Amino acid sequence: MLCQFDKGVFTSLISYYIPSDITWSLLSPANPGAGVQWTIQNGDFCTDSFSPKRKAIIQLTCNPNAPVTSTIMVYELPSDPCTYYISMTHPNACPVGVKPPKVASGQQQNVTLAANTWTYWTIDVSSTQQELQVQTQQTSSEGYLEVYLRFDAKPTEQTYDRSDTSTKPNHKVVIRYTDTTNRLQAGTYYIGVKAVSASINFRMTPWTFLCPGDCSGNGACVYNPDVGINQCDCDQAYDSNFDDCSAEVIDPTVANYAYLHTLVDDTWRYYRFQQNDANAYQLFVDLTRYFQDSAQAMPTLMIKYGDWPTYNDNDGMVQDLWNVEWDWELELTKPALTQGMFIIAVVGSPDTTFQYFLEVMSGIVIITAMAWAPATLSTTPALATLAMATLIAPYARCLSAQTFPLPLRFLPMTRHTTPLLLIQRCRMPTLICWSR
Repeated sequence: MLCQFDKGVFTSLISYYIPSDITWSLLSPANPGAGVQWTIQNGDFCTDSFSPKRKAIIQLTCNPNAPVTSTIMVYELPSDPCTYYISMTHPNACPVGVKPPKVASGQQQNVTLAANTWTYWTIDVSSTQQELQVQTQQTSSEGYLEVYLRFDAKPTEQTYDRSDTSTKPNHKVVIRYTDTTNRLQAGTYYIGVKAVSASINFRMTPWTFLCPGDCSGNGACVYNPDVGINQCDCDQAYDSNFDDCSAEVIDPTVANYAYLHTLVDDTWRYYRFQQNDANAYQLFVDLTRYFQDSAQAMPTLMIKYGDWPTYNDNDGMVQDLWNVEWDWELELTKPALTQGMFIIAVVGSPDTTFQYFLEVMSGIVIITAMAWAPATLSTTPALATLAMATLIAPYARCLSAQTFPLPLRFLPMTRHTTPLLLIQRCRMPTLICWSR
């Protein structure tokens, strides 16, 4: 390529010259990986006085962390007005070495990778595809993998489009057309995997999908002419803000909450709760880990009025970050509590299975039973009711004449085998939770 300045405009021309008109050299013979330089003789004289012919010197400098879309610098030196310098720093100016093999969607690779070394592949993505996904499964016990994706150039530890550098044995890296940053493009992607601390045996499988997540098996991939792309038409029970149909939506009018729930990996599940009580003061959500759960998952519980809760947009959220807990609670009171639809989200954690129970309550006053009581109180609901009434008496000043005595509702709390009877404080609505 030859850039020539003419009347204030740089004109880019493809040059077709005999080989003798183009020469090349290394930018630094002492460092062959630094880049290359081409010198191209134009053939036109620089001035009318038959001075030296115009030429262009193109310098391509290697930087594996430079952006793929690089800036081209064009300049000339005052001492040499007949030479145009064109300079660009680019990752593809680096030595290629062994060209990474090309893989296709679903083509599994079985690899043994030496400690602290890299291996690469390339995969092509078409303009009709909405997702590129790379999965790895480590089959040896020592060390861990780091997985990187990058468009049109080899990824590095500093420059990539997506990565997973956790120490877990399985990885999944995803790029979608609907992403807000570094969205999926048509072209060639480089997959880079690094073995850290030890030699590692692993499997790597790339996937490309016409729709996000291949609709997770819970919908159909259809072309939407209004936006010009393929989109998931999710089944009713998975129709949410997740465009890949991965989040189940449970409506209590269809299925009661009162059963053992299971989440696999970091999937989401939504629960709709219709709050119709205009006098309700409090909404209470209780998430309890099943006593036979493996106690490895670190879930998230969140809620939002009238919309799908997210990590950045919710009316309340509790989350395990460091320690494995057994019970999580959320409560909303007025003015946040109002009539209408609330959506509750439970989110699992990667590479684990989470088993749990979920309870949702709303009303005027909720009093929870949360302390051990003598085993004799578990004999009949009547005895438990009497004990509750005795315990409630000191708190009667919290209750209005219209709400006392309270209607009792007995809720099984499966993590306990004997009754719990501690009244917390007069802040919770309409129910007494009693377990036996």
